Amino acid sequence: MDNRFKPDFHLGGPANKPGPLMTVMAVIAGIGMLVLAFFLGLVVLAVVAGLAVLASAILAVRRWWRRRKHPGGSQEPTTIEGEYTVVSVRKTDRDGQ
Repeated sequence: MDNRFKPDFHLGGPANKPGPLMTVMAVIAGIGMLVLAFFLGLVVLAVVAGLAVLASAILAVRRWWRRRKHPGGSQEPTTIEGEYTVVSVRKTDRDGQ
């Protein structure tokens, strides 16, 4: 067989098999990435929980503030006063008469 058509790489042979040092380093890198992802998830969870606590505190203060203005709990109905004019509309035929 001619060497010109022989590939320079091996897909599954012994030349592609990693040594024990590379395997240990890959395992350590994988564990490190899992730990990093776990702590990043904890930070995101803490931020979301903090925002939820802040939003609930703001809503509680708003509710307290509104109840303080109206201690009876019931608000009087709001009446809007104004003037108006009734305009009657006459039906006309198609010619406008």
